[in-house]
Amino acid sequence: MNDRPSTAFRVIVVGGGVAGLTAAHALHKAGINYVVLERNNEAAPATGASIAIHPHGARILQQIGCLQAAKDACSPMHRSVNRMPDGRAIIDSKFFSHVIEKYIFHLLLIIQSFAVQLRCFILTET
Repeated sequence: MNDRPSTAFRVIVVGGGVAGLTAAHALHKAGINYVVLERNNEAAPATGASIAIHPHGARILQQIGCLQAAKDACSPMHRSVNRMPDGRAIIDSKFFSHVIEKYIFHLLLIIQSFAVQLRCFILTET
């Protein structure tokens, strides 16, 4: 017999960013009651140009079933070119291809306007 009292509880997730919404998604899939508290009034405030999800974060999104939605919100990047104001290339890097070769997962760059769609997916997908 279990001597612990049966008590219902609710998890409070502080922050509606990538980590907070990922935690909310995992709690939802586990059937655990939760609430997400976010200080901003908007789902995706106009701060910053994009959200970067590094390979270790992409691995977690894969484990909870959200990676494809994140990939669908991105354009694959394989190289980066930095240019001078006159258009002359000063750096031509295959950094993104190296990340894929080393870590298997992409470095995902999600444009801010797509973040709302991804956030909605994370919270509603079961």
